[in-house]
Amino acid sequence: MIPKEHCFLQPVNVSDHLDLIHSYESESYPSDEAATFEKLKYRLLNANDVFRGYFYRSPSSNEFTPLLLGEMSSTKNAIEFSTETDPNTSHNTSSLQPPLQPSHNTSLLQPLLIGFVCGTKTNAHSLTHQSMSINDPNGRTLCIHSVVIKKEFRNCGLGLDMLQLYLNYLKENSICDQVLLITKKHLIHFYEKAGFKLNGESNVVHGQEKWYEMSFNLKI
Repeated sequence: MIPKEHCFLQPVNVSDHLDLIHSYESESYPSDEAATFEKLKYRLLNANDVFRGYFYRSPSSNEFTPLLLGEMSSTKNAIEFSTETDPNTSHNTSSLQPPLQPSHNTSLLQPLLIGFVCGTKTNAHSLTHQSMSINDPNGRTLCIHSVVIKKEFRNCGLGLDMLQLYLNYLKENSICDQVLLITKKHLIHFYEKAGFKLNGESNVVHGQEKWYEMSFNLKI
């Protein structure tokens, strides 16, 4: 099990992370719900300040390195969240960590991307296909699209920890005033544990199931 105290948020980019992010997205959602490669690329390029990777770094061993570095070399939630994630608790750490300095033993110190959260900004007060389709850099409402933990690291509290670090990051940097997302019924409790409030059924049609809108007020 990965200890949460060695996990942190960090910026991600197209050249280093898009292929891996797309693979995590595709393994996490049904094909009619998962974001395409081009949508993820758009969000990385146009809403990078609200696109954050969740990384693990072991301070003394490379026990998880063979599993993930091999994949990196080959390279909801909201509207797109893994139904298998069932995290529970969080910890008090800084939401961001500085990039690692070069090391002679990069396999030992290289942080491993194990999840991500992304969204787009709007000035709308509720979620619609229109408000979620493009990013308004001046928007004060954040629409979360993806909350993803890699399959091997689910069901041990990392998803909730990642989401709470993300919300802290948004608040500490005054990035937006509120966060909105849509989720399926069985994930409502997960988001409530992170502090979201249920607004009711959403009018958004996405895939085959009914969705529920939830909100998080960052101004409190």
